[in-house]
Amino acid sequence: MEVTARGGRAVVRLPVHGTTGHEWVLESLPESLRLVDEHYVQEGVPGDRMVGAGGVHVFTVEVPEAGSYELTFALRRPWESQALETRTVHIRRTDD
Repeated sequence: MEVTARGGRAVVRLPVHGTTGHEWVLESLPESLRLVDEHYVQEGVPGDRMVGAGGVHVFTVEVPEAGSYELTFALRRPWESQALETRTVHIRRTDD
C-alpha cells in the first residue's frame, strides 16, 4: 500500500472488524516520523453499534521531511502474540 504525505502528514486507513477483538498495531515506525493520532471508525449508520460490523483503523503520521518511508502494521488481538496479518505501508513525501 502506498500513501502520499500531504501537508507534512500521512493518513493510513486499514480495514478491520473491530468487534472481533482484532486491531491493527504499528510495529515499526522510522525514527524521524511521529504517530500523532490513531482511532477506529465503524462503518454504517452513525450511532448504530452493529455487532460484527466492519470499520477502519486510522493512523495519522507526521512526516517532517521529504523522502520515502516504510511502516509495518500487524493485525492481532491484544492477548495474542501471533499476527493474523501484516501489512507494509510505503509513505512518500515530496516538497513540490
